[in-house]
Amino acid sequence: MNKAKVIILCILVTSSLILTANVWFDGISSMWVFNTKTKDSYTELIDREITFVTPSKLTIFDNVNKEFYLIKRTRAEFDELNFTTRKLMQQVFLNGKYELIEGINWTKLWETNAINLDLGIKVQLDEWIEDLHVKKKKNDYSNFEFDTVVIQMHDSSCSAYLINEEENKTLEIIANDKTTAQLNQTVLQRVISLSEKGNLEIVESTKYSGIMEFSNNIFFQKEKSGVISNPVFEIYTPFIEAETQVNLSDVEAFVNPFFPNSASKYMVEGDNSKILTYRDERLIVKYNLEQGIIEYSDISVGKGAALNLSSAYKSAISFMEKDLLVANQEIHLSNYKVVDNEAYFYFEYTYDDYDIVIPYATKSDLGISAPIEVVVSNGKVSFYKRLIFNYNITMGTFESVNLDYQYVLDSIKKDSVKIKPISDAYIAYIYYSDRKECEISWVAENDQRFLIPIK
Repeated sequence: MNKAKVIILCILVTSSLILTANVWFDGISSMWVFNTKTKDSYTELIDREITFVTPSKLTIFDNVNKEFYLIKRTRAEFDELNFTTRKLMQQVFLNGKYELIEGINWTKLWETNAINLDLGIKVQLDEWIEDLHVKKKKNDYSNFEFDTVVIQMHDSSCSAYLINEEENKTLEIIANDKTTAQLNQTVLQRVISLSEKGNLEIVESTKYSGIMEFSNNIFFQKEKSGVISNPVFEIYTPFIEAETQVNLSDVEAFVNPFFPNSASKYMVEGDNSKILTYRDERLIVKYNLEQGIIEYSDISVGKGAALNLSSAYKSAISFMEKDLLVANQEIHLSNYKVVDNEAYFYFEYTYDDYDIVIPYATKSDLGISAPIEVVVSNGKVSFYKRLIFNYNITMGTFESVNLDYQYVLDSIKKDSVKIKPISDAYIAYIYYSDRKECEISWVAENDQRFLIPIK
């Protein structure tokens, strides 16, 4: 009798697992635990944690209420929707028909429910296809660059629009095969569900609303005023005790993970007492005590052959695990370039979904292009440089903030007789190195940067 109960229980558990897989993964074959290839699919495992192409801003458009909703990077729904969108784009790239369109028809883009991805960087079509592990299809658009993606979800098809606002061009990809249509419906229902929850911020699009003073599409909160938390950043330089005393054992413990065999490293005596240098036969690690900058070089790495940008990015992220002080900090990719088969990745800090902006003058004084720079050559990190940005957060104040885009425009016009259209505007924390403080502010950019009080 007990044996029969066990058999029945096993059958029920197995059935529940199958049903769960069908609901969440569109069947057992598309679960993400293993790489899978069938005769009908060239898609592979998508790594949830390390993806080169990740939106800096994700919004959804509800065609019923004609509203845009912002999904913040710190919300669980961001990772979930980004992941399912990547699955959908795999099928669109694989099965879609491509057409390059001169101009951007913003009205057409939001004729139905849609997902909007602001990538924050320009990427080429081939680079995103690589990042999605899709078998490349020959087309004439491999080098097409874009920084914005709008994904339209129709009843029986999916349309993706890859947008280059600077060149005023759109690459339209339409897929209406059965596999794409089924996955499209799953994503569509999730978008509708998120829209109906009522717990997402409502934002407005400058292009949808026809606001001409902005050259690019920017999302502003629909509420014209609000209250924002303004915490106090207690920024400090690590390894310094009693203001000037350096804790060398802590510095060494920090440096050790950068060496495969920390026992083989040794300290190099130099002329500058503010820079501690450790090295072995091929690695050199410097720590600038005054500036709080760590610099790593692997002199054994050559430039090598052409690289896979997605793999290079994963190498960069994996390498940063050696830096124990960056583990709990929010960072995002702000720029990249490829020079002579070397990939340069630049990262900025964020806190609570707001960028931490380091002024250009401060970067110049510190000799950095970005707070974090990683160079990958021949599949390995050859150079790493980071401004260590350690801080404690204490409860600050709640500040009233003017969220109206017109306030931003009027503030700029006070100081300028004539201004070029604004390419971006956002609220951020501005780092002031002389005071070791961060201050929340509006930031607006075109060919220059404007810092505007929040009220």
